[in-house]
Amino acid sequence: MITSLENKTVKQLTRLHQKKYRTERFLILDEELIKEAAKSGCLQQLVYTGEKPFSFSDELEVSEEVLTKIAGRQGLKYIGVSRMIEESPINGNRIVILDRLQDPLNIGRIMEACRLFGFETMILSENCADIYNEKCLDNCKGGIYTLKIRHGDILKEIKKLQDDGYLVCATGLRKNTKELHEVKAVEKMAFILGNEGSGVRSEVMDAADEIIKIDMCNIDSLNVGMAAAIIMYQFCVDERDLFYMVIIDPDVTVVSHDVLQELIGIFTLDLAFDASVIAVAYETGQAVAAGTHHGRTSKTDALNSSFKDDVVSSHVSI
Repeated sequence: MITSLENKTVKQLTRLHQKKYRTERFLILDEELIKEAAKSGCLQQLVYTGEKPFSFSDELEVSEEVLTKIAGRQGLKYIGVSRMIEESPINGNRIVILDRLQDPLNIGRIMEACRLFGFETMILSENCADIYNEKCLDNCKGGIYTLKIRHGDILKEIKKLQDDGYLVCATGLRKNTKELHEVKAVEKMAFILGNEGSGVRSEVMDAADEIIKIDMCNIDSLNVGMAAAIIMYQFCVDERDLFYMVIIDPDVTVVSHDVLQELIGIFTLDLAFDASVIAVAYETGQAVAAGTHHGRTSKTDALNSSFKDDVVSSHVSI
């Protein structure tokens, strides 16, 4: 057990509170976040005092005084050391893009909202606040490990998304700005939120497909974290109305459950909510099979568990 505040390891861990020393690893002070780190395979070391909270391959027992020194807080029984997360490719139908956000607290709250409302990817401009800042980590509710996160040139990222069929919406005020209810939800959408003081940059708004705003009473501005949650809720709920349509051979009158699963597995993407699936004979224009895609499943899962009924109706006019 380490009891000296002058111990080399103690000094190295304490330095991780400073961004310049967080080059490969960072401290986690929240118990739930430590569990998420362990679950995701990112936890490198468990530092504890007193009773060990759980078994881990790399454990470091320290005195209460030493733990307080490392954590910079009193009353903690254990903390974690995590490796940096890997930058991830774009994934999922709902994406949030952050343009020059400077408050790590806001980034953490937006991560939490992403987790709540089924947004799977977060793209941050290169000059956003540090996602490993304690304010972000304390408020992300595990989002730093469950989200796909990447940093990059936002204009290039927007172009990639548009080429891949995403409708890109930026928050802002212009003559062509639409309120949220005026924007139709589509399968693949990305939403840009801007700096706390100056908002989304003009050139970024120029690149977006739609400019959107939240209709409000009595005030004309909203905290970016709250705005993100409202937008995510709006379009997360609308996502329930999505459905997939598969065009099949004109001679087919009935499609079996197994065949429909195989067909729809090609098209099914991750969804936060249920979606209807319809197979249509392209000569008659009639539905020959239907089913329901349930919950958040992957393409692979969709092949095995997307549909509620083994037998579906035939020749249902649509």
